[in-house]
Amino acid sequence: PWALDWCSVYSARTLTLPDYVHGPVLFMGDAAHLLPIFGVRGANTGFQDAQSLAWHLAFVVKGLAGPALLHNYSRERVGAAREIIEEAGKSTRFMTPPSAGFRSLRDAVLSLSLSEAFVRPLYHWRTSRPHEYRDSALNDPADDDALFEGGPGHGAPPVNVRLGADDHLLDHLGGGFDLLLFVGSDPDLGLGEDGLAALAQLREQGVPLRVTAIGADGPVAGADQALPDPRGRVRERYGVRAAGAAYLLRPDQHVCARWLRLDAGRLRAALQIALGARLDDRERTAPDSAPPSAAAGAVAESTNGLSVPALEQVYDTLAQAIDQAGPDRALRFLTQMALLQAQALGDARAFDERVKAALRHL
Repeated sequence: PWALDWCSVYSARTLTLPDYVHGPVLFMGDAAHLLPIFGVRGANTGFQDAQSLAWHLAFVVKGLAGPALLHNYSRERVGAAREIIEEAGKSTRFMTPPSAGFRSLRDAVLSLSLSEAFVRPLYHWRTSRPHEYRDSALNDPADDDALFEGGPGHGAPPVNVRLGADDHLLDHLGGGFDLLLFVGSDPDLGLGEDGLAALAQLREQGVPLRVTAIGADGPVAGADQALPDPRGRVRERYGVRAAGAAYLLRPDQHVCARWLRLDAGRLRAALQIALGARLDDRERTAPDSAPPSAAAGAVAESTNGLSVPALEQVYDTLAQAIDQAGPDRALRFLTQMALLQAQALGDARAFDERVKAALRHL
């Protein structure tokens, strides 16, 4: 037995200003954008706006960066809002299919998902995925990002790793830039005198920079703190194979540079870029269009075949094609598609297994 206490109609809105900086007025949260509640993205996005604006604004006020850095805040956060708007549209079309074709694809995905993991990202992955500043002007284009075989890449938030009982990596980070240096058995950072001098100079200039030596058993000269990694969990999660690798995190804890081997010159250059050295008046304008569909790389591995963006494209293509075929010819169209798929597969036994897998979910 149950009784209805209250009901209402929720109208999902997807709106954003094209620019969050208007002279001395800065916009954030619901004043800057209205986003659907799916995955609590509205509230979470407001927190992320605050994290981003706080450090951008503080560095400008302190004279560590020019006003162009504020326009970078706008550009990045407008991009995040537009990405969420794009994702919200996909979520809405899945929850409330606008046509027979989309309804057929939705129902097929739900039934297949009971045993076929590759379709599950179509309905659950996007609601809580953090935004990544993959194309940020604050990322160092000259670092070793492309050479890493794993770990968080440009613009991604750091991976939190359990270090011990009630102790995690992110508990030790924050408050400014974080430099994570993966050290060996020697009790030093491996940067040499030039590197230590560069660190001292940056701090004298007022740049908040905390150096964390990861993998050390005790204090490390030049590091603010040392964290042991006896089981190699941090190295594994960050795609690090040898000592000398490093990550540079922005004050809002997004990766802006990473190296297989760091030296003083590369560190100085990366921090200058992260403070807006590559920015000018052109950075004022926000992106003209929405960014690529979420997770062009971050979740591609979850499908064991098509990347998630490609799988979404297949979903939309099939739904629209079923609608175009119409109810009278939809079955013929799908049968023809099955024959074409069998020909492309080139393996009758494998196709037979696919037919049986689909029948199990009718």
